[in-house]
Amino acid sequence: MGITFRRDVIRSQLEAMRGAFHALLNSISDNDLERVIPGNEWSTKAELVHVLQATQFVPGGIDQARQGRRTSLLSMIPTGLRDWVNGHLLIPILARNATRASIARDYDRVHAQMIAKLDALSVEELDKGTTYLGQYRTIEQIFYRPVEHFQEHAAHIRQSLNIDGKN
Repeated sequence: MGITFRRDVIRSQLEAMRGAFHALLNSISDNDLERVIPGNEWSTKAELVHVLQATQFVPGGIDQARQGRRTSLLSMIPTGLRDWVNGHLLIPILARNATRASIARDYDRVHAQMIAKLDALSVEELDKGTTYLGQYRTIEQIFYRPVEHFQEHAAHIRQSLNIDGKN
């Protein structure tokens, strides 16, 4: 498979995710955006901020793999502690200051960064890898992780708020 085809497939997935992210964000009422999802500690807005935050790690993960670094500094922090700090402190703080517009703007910014990273890669680099989110992944797999992550959270949000999945 040539680099152009692989890039086009990745770009297509990232563009589809960008459209789906904005569609979901725009389909949520202001009240539901602030509402805590039943059975969850986070508001809907906090869950969207979490999706955004996870996507923001992609460009760094790609750089890490391109440079041949096998692990990140973040991986030195025990997963349980990192998850607790992120889930109980960082995400709620980030969500408190986020707005619908800032979430959309920040998502578009990281999307542009991912596309720029994709365009700069050689075919050999797509197969380079690193430990990313606790497991070895190639750069190509790193690009797909935010798509999978978004799909998981989007399904949860849609189900929790009874939003039609066509958005």
